[in-house]
Amino acid sequence: MINFVRGFSMGGAMAMTLAYKYHWDLAGVFALSSFLNYNSSVYKVLEQKSDVKRLPPLYMCHGNRDTVTDVEWAKETLNNLKSLGVKGELDTFDIDHELIKEEIETLRYFIYKQLPNRSRL
Repeated sequence: MINFVRGFSMGGAMAMTLAYKYHWDLAGVFALSSFLNYNSSVYKVLEQKSDVKRLPPLYMCHGNRDTVTDVEWAKETLNNLKSLGVKGELDTFDIDHELIKEEIETLRYFIYKQLPNRSRL
């Protein structure tokens, strides 16, 4: 079974926490307009786990004009997670704290890339 966790805003923080603290067997994580706090326990768990073979890839989207969660917080989150072994990427859009069709299309592509045997789809 292929599983993803995802969330928007604080739901994205919950998804990243769930994935990187407890469920390294996921196919992927996506977080929209989200970030982890500077002292997140996620970072502490990943720092202590030197035997991590595979962490789920992370895809983040964020609005450049987001007035609720600063895009710099998302960039910092991604950089922190990357330094701890998470493979991820961040796309930004010229939007506020919202979801648009272009984001959904990029998410669809992220999911597609994670699927095994995608040539048969």
